[in-house]
Amino acid sequence: TDSTRLKHEVEAAERVQQSQMPRVSPPIENWQVAGWTAQAKQVGGDFHDWFVTPDDRVLVTLADCLDGGFDAALCASALQASLRAFSTTTPLPAPLLQRLSQSLWTGSAGDLYAHLFCGLIEPNSGRLVYASAGNLGAILLSDGDWESLLKPSLALGIDPELQYPFAERFLRPGQ
Repeated sequence: TDSTRLKHEVEAAERVQQSQMPRVSPPIENWQVAGWTAQAKQVGGDFHDWFVTPDDRVLVTLADCLDGGFDAALCASALQASLRAFSTTTPLPAPLLQRLSQSLWTGSAGDLYAHLFCGLIEPNSGRLVYASAGNLGAILLSDGDWESLLKPSLALGIDPELQYPFAERFLRPGQ
């Protein structure tokens, strides 16, 4: 009975994780946002998210917490909630990453970390301001070509004083 109960709890946790992923593109004219996340195990620390900010910009994120399993799922859930809460007062990606890193560092015994990409899109101009922490990959696709956007850095939660650099691109239709 214990193994059956555990199996049901794992399945329920998997459903909760999947339900927290956005499924509908933000209602921004001429823009389409999509994402897909697969866990290494039934539950884990990977997620993507996006939402429209109060000033009609789109914040997009991709994260990988810890190394998978229930501890990673708990870390991811806390990170996603913090991301949504902090972005209302700190919408720019680089300061947002620093604030999230401080939150992970101060809220744990030093054993929580996360890799995170955060981009802020201004739909009217196509401007993308982004920052990342850790070792993630992101590419910009255009006209059969691609460009890597990220370089490895320290993950969130490792150094609470670390300043994460930002970069920007102007997205054209079709990118």
